[in-house]
Amino acid sequence: MEKKFIEKKEKVELLDDSIIINNLSVEDLNTYKIIKDIKEENREDFIKKAIIIGAIGLRNLYLTENVDYIEKEFKEILKGLENQSKDIKNNLSKTLKNP
Repeated sequence: MEKKFIEKKEKVELLDDSIIINNLSVEDLNTYKIIKDIKEENREDFIKKAIIIGAIGLRNLYLTENVDYIEKEFKEILKGLENQSKDIKNNLSKTLKNP
């Protein structure tokens, strides 16, 4: 089942180092089943922890993706520089052998 988030008016606000979520609906059967199994008096705390853990995990995922991208680009630059260096070396050798 596809995860859907139904957003209604000012649903997420940042205020005084807090996140305020109003009228946010998450339509996902698996998430529903997990939350349903939590005692009602523990649900709010469970959801707060899930948001914190999820946000940290997603941030780390994005950071890893960015690092991977930068590493890939850096390797491409190094490869290009190595090729240029070989070309310069070969041209220099040819020039010195055939003055």
